[in-house]
Amino acid sequence: VSYAAKTPNRVEKDIILPLAVVPAPDGALVQAIGYGNDNIDSSHLLAWELGYRYVQPSFSVDFTSYLHQYRGVWIETPRPELASGSASPVPHLDIPYVTENSIDADIAGADVEVAWQVTSQWKLIGSVSGQLDVNASSYPDFMAQARSYYDVTRDVSFNVLAFYQESVDSTGSPSQMRVDMNVNWRPNEHTEVMIGVQNLLDDRGAEQESFLSYVASEVPRTIFGQVTFRF
Repeated sequence: VSYAAKTPNRVEKDIILPLAVVPAPDGALVQAIGYGNDNIDSSHLLAWELGYRYVQPSFSVDFTSYLHQYRGVWIETPRPELASGSASPVPHLDIPYVTENSIDADIAGADVEVAWQVTSQWKLIGSVSGQLDVNASSYPDFMAQARSYYDVTRDVSFNVLAFYQESVDSTGSPSQMRVDMNVNWRPNEHTEVMIGVQNLLDDRGAEQESFLSYVASEVPRTIFGQVTFRF
């Protein structure tokens, strides 16, 4: 059992920050402006967790169940009754988003992870996460992933990650399947070279709509290289 509290600071009480500017259907601009709130209280979390681990030389299972009780979580709440607009220099409407203690939520769920050392060169890890009871959550109810780590040689490894999550209605995030791959080369104990690809299955997939519901963030397919030196 653990307890945590987050106390607001001066920034969270006094800040005025433009959050987003999006076009309205009539061609005008809509600007969301975040405002701090001098009257917000601390937010609180009471976390209950129970876990179990089963271990064998080449096989292990980890199980965790949890209940997280959130009280007074901060969120930027739209206040359209305080909106203001102007036709100069371009037609626009400013909508305040005020920080408030607006969310109380109980989130219960369970996670299971299985690891299997198939051979001395190959390791598989799979996990699933499910939320059994969710109120006002912005997280998916179900997620799963599978990871493969294969040592092609002593210095070269090939790794694959497959990830799936359900859609989240509260944020507009669709369900998605993602696959990432990378090859690592370690020419010596101080140097590592990596070449990989992220989001292999979709060249550009929407993940989450903004709070104004006009713009969705997208993650493009990415091919990357990385060199790490250790001293």
